[in-house]
Amino acid sequence: MNEKVFPEDFSQLVTGDKDDPLLPHIIHAINNADKIDLAVSFIRISGFRKLKSALQDAAERGAKIRIITGDYLKVTEPTALVQLLNLSQELNSETSEKPEIRIFESNAQSFHSKVYIFTKTKISEIIEGSIFIGSNNISNSALTDGIEYQDRFSRKSEKI
Repeated sequence: MNEKVFPEDFSQLVTGDKDDPLLPHIIHAINNADKIDLAVSFIRISGFRKLKSALQDAAERGAKIRIITGDYLKVTEPTALVQLLNLSQELNSETSEKPEIRIFESNAQSFHSKVYIFTKTKISEIIEGSIFIGSNNISNSALTDGIEYQDRFSRKSEKI
């Protein structure tokens, strides 16, 4: 079988601010993924609230969600961590995939990742996906109106 890659493959700079916020890009990616991997150096409650509903919906439809954040510079808010950990308990256990949550204990070592990976599979093969790599953590400002740099790489393919 040959793989045809459509023109939907692209790289796009998402700069943030009110004209090009990251949030709608991330919500769209969450809504279309069956595997979600997030690695961010910190999570604030203001940002988690923006993503919570979409993450809950994804988990309830069976998406595999893995999130790692850290305590580097003590910016991650405890209330955000509690809400994140409670996400698993609020789901319908019969239909939901429980999110895997990890916390990197920095012990003064830098942990400054900001990577968002979303994939959709068909029979164990990735058929489309998006990766966002840049400066956005999970906070209201980073997701809505802060000036940030996020490069988005997307791919959609079809087996022919």
